[in-house]
Amino acid sequence: MASNIFSKNISRDFISLSRLVIDHLYSDVPTDILPWLHQDIIWTDTASALYFYGYYQVQNHLSHISKKGKYEVRHLQYHVRTLENGTGIVTGKYKAIQKKSDRFGACHSYQISFIWVPFEDSPRLVHVHISASSPQTSSAVFISFHGKKAEIYRLLPEEILYIEAENVHCTIHTTSDRLSVCQSISQLEKLLPCQFLRVHRSYIINKHYVSRVYRYAIELSNRAVVPVPEKKYMNVVCAIEQQEI
Repeated sequence: MASNIFSKNISRDFISLSRLVIDHLYSDVPTDILPWLHQDIIWTDTASALYFYGYYQVQNHLSHISKKGKYEVRHLQYHVRTLENGTGIVTGKYKAIQKKSDRFGACHSYQISFIWVPFEDSPRLVHVHISASSPQTSSAVFISFHGKKAEIYRLLPEEILYIEAENVHCTIHTTSDRLSVCQSISQLEKLLPCQFLRVHRSYIINKHYVSRVYRYAIELSNRAVVPVPEKKYMNVVCAIEQQEI
């Protein structure tokens, strides 16, 4: 059964819990999600043309889910907005990759929208929307980075969480790895599209991954915390607030 993972500040855990819900959907026991559901839940899966209203309809659906083979879930980007009444709105993307013995098979990309509402000691999921992501086309723009050993890394912008300067070189923190490159942070800043923001002399963030803004710090969806100098704080906040998700 699902356990309560929430800390005193439950808003920072909405993304973690949403990721767990998705993981359980592709597990052997998807009904482990049930303790997190509100009795009036609305569940819409446009990728499979499914719609359910209420706890018992969703329970019946989860009890009869049949996954053909095992899947590996790869979480991409997630965002959260917390309302004053404690409601949390989480949007994100993930990939479900079918496992076939010692290799991977079909890969499907999905977008999700979850709404969590306060309920006793922990929130409950009152809205689920799952849809298939539009396939990437050949026009996808890759960015090339030069590794310290003459490697060339080609990354899509959505794969990059943030960049951290280390002396004259940089570390690129991606959704699945850390890459050391020989370019300076000023050189990289010129290569990156407008969704990236220089928030510190040593940090560039992907605004799509911002989950919380503190006073003089930013938390990203992977829980990394990036400092923001006092002099730049208001400009950074304004730049993030203008970002549409």
